[in-house]
Amino acid sequence: MEALKLSQDTDACIDKLFWHQYCLEECIDGCCLVMTIYYRQEIETDIKKLGVLGRKLDRMCGIIKPGSITDEDIEAAKLYPIEELVEGVKKNMAICPFHQETTPSLHIKNNKAYCYGSCKKTWDSVSFLMQKEGISFVESVRRLI
Repeated sequence: MEALKLSQDTDACIDKLFWHQYCLEECIDGCCLVMTIYYRQEIETDIKKLGVLGRKLDRMCGIIKPGSITDEDIEAAKLYPIEELVEGVKKNMAICPFHQETTPSLHIKNNKAYCYGSCKKTWDSVSFLMQKEGISFVESVRRLI
């Protein structure tokens, strides 16, 4: 059942990649710079998603030992949108979950979070989940990929 879902997800991602590639070629031919940049970013995202799906398939086939993480897993986990881990994000700001406050001091930009409040810390998706859930680095990476 899991293999079927993985196959369907992979097919959908490949279809999306080909569509974005077609749209990019049309934008380049039409000299539309903004849309060209947009579709290049979409293609990069599609390729990263395919990498994650490929690693899941490798684990399923036994190529990667269960429980181990690779450098690619770490990179994929760091690309997980940090906005999805932080509650109540509005205009790239949120209340920091690591100290008590009434006004938002957690700023999110470029998939990083920085607390201007008492924390004065910066997190990526992996380190944010580690601190929020009190889990290890390996467990954080596993949950995000």
